Amino acid sequence: DKNRGLVIKKDKIVGLIVDGQACNGFESPSRKQELYSQTLADWKWPEYTLPGYIKSHVHEEEMNREKGEFPLVPTYRLPALIHSRSSNAKWLVEISNRNPVLMHTSDAKKLGLNTGD
Repeated sequence: DKNRGLVIKKDKIVGLIVDGQACNGFESPSRKQELYSQTLADWKWPEYTLPGYIKSHVHEEEMNREKGEFPLVPTYRLPALIHSRSSNAKWLVEISNRNPVLMHTSDAKKLGLNTGD
């Protein structure tokens, strides 16, 4: 259906026409990026039909800066080590050879730490 820019086979939308070329599109009923989900509306989940922001328990508004509260993100990933699939690869661990602590200079100063400690 070139008027609507859709590729249809057996009465089903299977792709889109973009710049005159057929392409797969997204894995959605319309093959387009759908911000509103009719599927979730049909399932009687109206609260999930549009994307939204869920405030985390460590949101800025929940922290008391006067008490020194801050989000601690203790994750560090070396470029050679990707999730758990390569952490057991001995030679990747060997070439990484370090696990540095990265922190803001003002935090390091409060703790009496210097580069290389």
